Amino acid sequence: MRRATRLLPLAYLTILLTYLVSLFEDSSDNRQYLLSVIFCVFYIGNFFGYTFGYTDLAPAIGHFWTLAVEEQFYLFWPIAFLAILRIRFINNSIKLLMAAIFIIQVSHPLISSIGKTPYTLLTTHLDLILFGCLLRFIAINKIRKYKSLDHLFRVLGPMLILLVIVIPSQLFQEVTGFFYYNAIFGIASVIFLFGIKSRFFESKILRFFGDISYSLYCIHWPLFYFFRLQFGEGAISMVLVGLLSILLAIVSRRYFEFRFHRSLSVQNRPHNKVN
Repeated sequence: MRRATRLLPLAYLTILLTYLVSLFEDSSDNRQYLLSVIFCVFYIGNFFGYTFGYTDLAPAIGHFWTLAVEEQFYLFWPIAFLAILRIRFINNSIKLLMAAIFIIQVSHPLISSIGKTPYTLLTTHLDLILFGCLLRFIAINKIRKYKSLDHLFRVLGPMLILLVIVIPSQLFQEVTGFFYYNAIFGIASVIFLFGIKSRFFESKILRFFGDISYSLYCIHWPLFYFFRLQFGEGAISMVLVGLLSILLAIVSRRYFEFRFHRSLSVQNRPHNKVN
């Protein structure tokens, strides 16, 4: 219920408003938008590219495929985790996670070598999500005790963050080739560990964007897409849309999404017994 009240209200509102705006946009494919809305509402948008002859979701809500991957993991992971741990020779959750990550790492270049790139499927991104679970199982305090890794992460962490920001994704994919997903996993893993060791991600500005990250993620892309259609892609206009996205994310977080959080908290609050 906590995940539902956190994610669903804004997602559904964004999907609905985007669909309504698309009805007044001449270049929009109404059929594509309607079908995309149905797929996104049920959090199966990552499968849309394999159906109805379309290669992707409707443009203004194309980013919702990532939320589908996340939600599918929330449903799949607990069941699979408990079921696999019942196997006799698997007696440690950390070993299970490491084995799963290794198998997926080996599979990435093999799948790429046969010309298959199922980018939007859960399995493609499972290793990174499982790495997050692995970090949760390994006590964060234990990771911080390895002083010998401090210098390594302090050097590699900022370098890789800069690499992600500066190098175009298409160029990075061309350079890494079959090992594209392995490289992504390696970079992300080092950045995660750098954040744990250095407390870099605990800075006030990053915590601020962390608080509004989901709201900003849902809102920003429809704004950018429809604004570009109407006014082009000038630098100043894009900065203004970015600032508008941040402002709307703050308003949504505080005055819309928080209402659902608060209502659930009130329902779960224990009632005082009257003697």
